[in-house]
Amino acid sequence: MFKKKEYLISLLVVLTLIFFMASVAGAADATWTHPTSPMVVDKSVVTVAAHRAAQTAPEFLGANLVTSAKLVDSTGKTAAEVFELAKTKPMLGVFGSSANANPDPYIYNYFYNTYAAAYGKTLSADHVYDTATGNPFQADTTIVPEYGTSISLVRRPDILFGTGAAADGGTYVELIADLPENKDDDPNNDYNPRLVAYQITTTYDMISALQNLAMEMQEIIVESNGKKTARYGDPTIIAGNYEKYIKGIQFYILSQLESKGIQKKTVAIIDPKDLGDGTFTAFNSNVPSGTAGSTRAAEYVETTTTNIIEKLNIKNVGTAETPAYKLTAQELTKADVIFISGTQGAVMTEDEFVTMLVDTYKINKDDIPTIYATNPNAVYGIIMNSTENALGFGVYQGFIYFDDLGFNPIHAAAFFYENFYHLTDANALQSAISANFQNASLPDKVTTDLSNYSSKDFEAKLAEGMKYYEKHADKYAGTKLEWNVDWIRGFGAATTDSSFVDIANHWAKDSIDAVVLRKLLNGVSDTRFAPEEKTSRAMLVTVLHRYDGMQKAESSKFTDVSPDTWYFDAVSWAAANGIVKGTTKSTFAPTNDVTREQLATILYQYAQYKNIVNDISGDLSDFSDNASMSAYAVDAMKWAVGNGIVTGKYDNCIDPQGIATRAEVAVMLQRLIDLVE
Repeated sequence: MFKKKEYLISLLVVLTLIFFMASVAGAADATWTHPTSPMVVDKSVVTVAAHRAAQTAPEFLGANLVTSAKLVDSTGKTAAEVFELAKTKPMLGVFGSSANANPDPYIYNYFYNTYAAAYGKTLSADHVYDTATGNPFQADTTIVPEYGTSISLVRRPDILFGTGAAADGGTYVELIADLPENKDDDPNNDYNPRLVAYQITTTYDMISALQNLAMEMQEIIVESNGKKTARYGDPTIIAGNYEKYIKGIQFYILSQLESKGIQKKTVAIIDPKDLGDGTFTAFNSNVPSGTAGSTRAAEYVETTTTNIIEKLNIKNVGTAETPAYKLTAQELTKADVIFISGTQGAVMTEDEFVTMLVDTYKINKDDIPTIYATNPNAVYGIIMNSTENALGFGVYQGFIYFDDLGFNPIHAAAFFYENFYHLTDANALQSAISANFQNASLPDKVTTDLSNYSSKDFEAKLAEGMKYYEKHADKYAGTKLEWNVDWIRGFGAATTDSSFVDIANHWAKDSIDAVVLRKLLNGVSDTRFAPEEKTSRAMLVTVLHRYDGMQKAESSKFTDVSPDTWYFDAVSWAAANGIVKGTTKSTFAPTNDVTREQLATILYQYAQYKNIVNDISGDLSDFSDNASMSAYAVDAMKWAVGNGIVTGKYDNCIDPQGIATRAEVAVMLQRLIDLVE
């Protein structure tokens, strides 16, 4: 049955990839505060050179983007005109938002230079280097005479992330070898950046690229001994959350379809232009990347719907290498939903397409399925093969299944902006949604108002999708839908109650549920958690080892930790990274009960290892028994109290020598995780 849903998502993309700008009537104020002076780049933040499609990845992960392609399409405009345009249309502060504590200096300084050019101030190449090249390969290879190397190497970043960054002989390899410092006789000043290749065709390739970049960033952070960091915490957690967003949404929809007994919708993804023979080009995810807009649309829905190409067994009229499919107007009526999502430039409104079907092909209007006229190229950025396009997975599911499942596409978009664009200010988030969906005719009863949006509620949907996958993991083994992430980190904290009968009314129930769901702590039986029992030092270290991904380390120095014990790897890892120092120089005392001050100290040292220790310090004098605290634990306890990880007990005591219960370990661990993530 035809439903009128006049839908044309069209972003006024003045800023390619990074900023979406659009007029917003009545939207919350989240405009960019235009800089009038340059910003100092924090050298402690990992630096990455990237270009166009690749540039959103380091931003998502919290790196400093130091060189890139042009951000503003200034074709035919002077600097003053570009800047005036920027002032009259809200700058949605995604990476460089004034709402964020750490705006990206590259973005900030780009706009400083735009301002400087508009108002006759002095430009400085030290503030921003902006490429004028037309594609990623040129950004890698174009030599800038004044610097004697390519644009991507001008700033000597920690990581090179691009199409030429193959370690086995990519373009960068030769350029790096040709640098002056690498050609002299002094090996101490050589420049040896990490290379991360950006060779992607699909969104699932993007998951791998993001994870590879995150791992290199984290290795730099760990190896720098605190001299390097990332702006938004552990980049590997963000990369894992990115995969969980993409796949968690799809598996959540599958779980809901199954539990409610709803059949998958049949979807047609087409180019709206008539091929001249009464047919339309149809797409699935096998279409080459040259039609990236439509290929991506097919990816968004292929797991949760049935593509009409497969349902009607439409034959390939192209080749095995470049498949092509055609659908007649009559065949289109067999779909439940039609996405007009063709190649770049193939834009047609719903009304125009319906009129063509009725007038030209004599299709009964009542037989026309629901139509969404959209070009993802306009919705999610200029470059299709880039990280921001993962937003489409949530948006498209909401278009298709809001009526059946109540899956809200606006909430999916808000969650994406919040967690990957790092738009954490509520007003800025609302403005981003209002602006970017202002011209969209959304499904019935869906609005851009975020008053009912809950990040936790949406995260619970992702966790539900992860649980569904766990039950069906064998089915997806070896496919692009197989999970690669660490399950116990990032999205997916406690969203369901446990079955432990002894915590039903316990004060620590929520934290216990959280750490159990993440498989950090287990029950003592299927029905009991034993919240008041003690925790050994070995068990505490094992829990942290699980949370950190169970990395391997050389054997520890402790004589009382044998290689055949279950906690050997965990203690070795903790000792190697300074998380534990032992009870003596040669002993760890693995079976000893952990005290509250030991617990605080080990968590503090883990936070140091993760480079998230801040300057917040609690006042221990408020506690009546603070004099009983060991000297080694004072700094750790001040930090733990100041950050809310440790709180007092009865009679205003902090009980530093008291034995930590399993419940206390769960609570303090969950509070630490909140700080880390």
